[in-house]
Amino acid sequence: MPDNLLKDAFQYALEKLENSSNSLQGFPHTTKDGKWLQSDHGRWTAGFWVGALWLAHLFSGDKKWAERAASWSRRLEFRKKDVTTHDMGFLFQPSFVRGWKITGDPYYRDVALTACASHAGRYNPAGKFIPAWDTSEDPSYDGLTIVDTVMNLPILIWGAETAHRPEWRTVALSVAGTIIEHNLRADGSTFHVVEFEPRTGEPRKYGTHQGYSDDSCWSRGQAWALYGFTQMHGLTGSEQYLKAARSLADYYIAHLPADFIPYWDFAAPGIPDEPRDSAAAAIAASGLLDLAVWADEADRSGEVYRNAAMKTLESLVARCLSRGRMQEEGILLHGVVDYPRRSAVDVSIIYGDHYFLEALLKVTKPEARPSI
Repeated sequence: MPDNLLKDAFQYALEKLENSSNSLQGFPHTTKDGKWLQSDHGRWTAGFWVGALWLAHLFSGDKKWAERAASWSRRLEFRKKDVTTHDMGFLFQPSFVRGWKITGDPYYRDVALTACASHAGRYNPAGKFIPAWDTSEDPSYDGLTIVDTVMNLPILIWGAETAHRPEWRTVALSVAGTIIEHNLRADGSTFHVVEFEPRTGEPRKYGTHQGYSDDSCWSRGQAWALYGFTQMHGLTGSEQYLKAARSLADYYIAHLPADFIPYWDFAAPGIPDEPRDSAAAAIAASGLLDLAVWADEADRSGEVYRNAAMKTLESLVARCLSRGRMQEEGILLHGVVDYPRRSAVDVSIIYGDHYFLEALLKVTKPEARPSI
């Protein structure tokens, strides 16, 4: 795909971000009837809005985007001591760690390190896992883990190195090992959910929360996993993580439809009429671009991953951009949050927009990679 078309897509995204920056009162999550649903709390997705503003700054060089990212970061800071969720990486890596890399301001570093301490405190040493959700919502959540957690481990590796806290690295590596052992299947697909007995650490159940069935493969969970293990390899150099990322990516690519936008679940029964998930596609595209770099370094085998990423971006631009639909506040259409519960189906999703911009930036301005 010509580079100028990707740059044009980013320019279009800047227009959408400009409109949202002028109108949003709270953190955006998903759209309903084209309008962002917002919250002051930010749920688990607030970091992606801040991260998108930082990406706009890196692409355009315009300081106004950095100023907006700084302002929204301060609105997110209060979550740094949140001990109710595994999503501290999602909240603080694209926002505060990225802010630290771009500005060098210790404010961002220190907030992110506090978030790391909160995150590491949720670790269950008996089962070597981090529970996903808060037991105040449901006592059974005490032993419930999801594959998405791998995306929340890189911030602990960063924090361990930055603050000289090797115990955080130990937590991240232990949890990554648990995910490889229990969430990854032999064919490269993933279980979304694994439930452990919290006192003994013994696994009790393998299944799903947002996928079609316990034995199916939820496409966004697969995308999180391939990206997360790619990041973990980049931060640690572990060949185990590179092997896992490749296996996950190979399964993901092999099960894509011709247009490279995955169905919400790879085993959904109504294919080809099932909904697609542009957010899963955007996450995977950004992860595949990084995996291509590491695969090239290992044995010059990155081209298959790079080609899949570029075909995905081409399809997202051609099929999913909200261009021409002024009522739509999001950048990408056709995302799916939770199809079994018919929650946020065929909508814009802030993490879909974020990872789409991240992937575009990696291609159009590769010199910005160290700051992403």
